[in-house]
Amino acid sequence: MDRTDRFINNSAPKKLLLIFLISLAISACAAFFISDKCADRIVRDQIRSELSVAGGKGLTELPDEDSISAGEEIFRKYSINRNISPKLLKSYRSVRRTIFIPVYGLFAAISALWFFLSLRELMAIYRDLEALRNECLAAADSSEGTITLYGEDLGSVHRISDAAELLVNRLNNMKFSLSSEQRYLRTFLTDLSHQIKTSLAVVRLNTDMLT
Repeated sequence: MDRTDRFINNSAPKKLLLIFLISLAISACAAFFISDKCADRIVRDQIRSELSVAGGKGLTELPDEDSISAGEEIFRKYSINRNISPKLLKSYRSVRRTIFIPVYGLFAAISALWFFLSLRELMAIYRDLEALRNECLAAADSSEGTITLYGEDLGSVHRISDAAELLVNRLNNMKFSLSSEQRYLRTFLTDLSHQIKTSLAVVRLNTDMLT
């Protein structure tokens, strides 16, 4: 069974793929939420900075309440103040998109790394189990068959291999015991048959002599 067959014929890889797709959807939602909050904060600070500059503050200086209030007075006729919703500005979407793409890319990369590492480990387990199955089939056809210990020292596959090896050894011992008993029974029946034939021959000879 190759890697494709192991992926198609088992449910665990499909569940991993489903979890990966769900994690991508969750990552998209989380990235959208983070980018929305960050964009809101950034654009609000931009509004405060622009109002401060309009109120007479230097472009490289930190905004203060006086300059922001002065800027609000200048733009009052346009209904622009520090409390205006950032989503009304054109820069909001571009800022949100700029934040969303790397954040989602990071989450998606982590999810993809988890998926491929998990799938690789799962395929290794399936490979060991398939090899163990083949050795069990070979041991069933031959008394000389042995079981190789697969997997990590404390892993489930290793314990299964250990149990399979113990089972094969016990079956081989049982087969040897049965073979010994069969040989003993065959020898016993042969001797018994020979003794019965000899006794019958003696009885027949005595009978012939008497008649």
